[in-house]
Amino acid sequence: VFDILGKNVALNDPTGRCRTFQMGVSDSDGSAEIYVSGAAVPGNSTIMSRSWVGGETVAVTIPIRSIDSIVNELRPDPITVDLVKIDVELAEQKVLQGMSNTIRSHRPIIYLEISPESDFEAINAAIGAGSYLVYANRDHDFIKLKTVAQDIPGVHRNQFCVPKEREAYFLNTLARLHCPVT
Repeated sequence: VFDILGKNVALNDPTGRCRTFQMGVSDSDGSAEIYVSGAAVPGNSTIMSRSWVGGETVAVTIPIRSIDSIVNELRPDPITVDLVKIDVELAEQKVLQGMSNTIRSHRPIIYLEISPESDFEAINAAIGAGSYLVYANRDHDFIKLKTVAQDIPGVHRNQFCVPKEREAYFLNTLARLHCPVT
């Protein structure tokens, strides 16, 4: 999976600004067991619960880091965190807690995939629900929500958390991509 990510970054990052790391992210540095589906579906892997993966699983120990610690390590290089994609199968709260300084200082747009079992109250608290706006992807458009929300009929689990001060940029980007907002 990491090799595929590297190839995608090489194809889509002509400026060379994007960096990839072969590790998990959480709220602290160390290691964790990740439960990997034996069905060769790498997207169904998590550090949270073996039972959530379902079926036959394999436990693999991996290094984990907090995003704040990675950002701090990259200094004094000039670093800007503009966008963070989080798809961590029930570990959203831990990842967001591990990037609290990054959220405060860089104000990234956060592209978040959630599950019905996610802790929505904790997620909203971690992103500072009052200072971030939430846009959810539907089949043919985006809809503005009050907070990161559970399953809403017709709305996908992918939600953009956008700092209020970057809303105009975000909406202009959607318009350039011909993605309507209703």
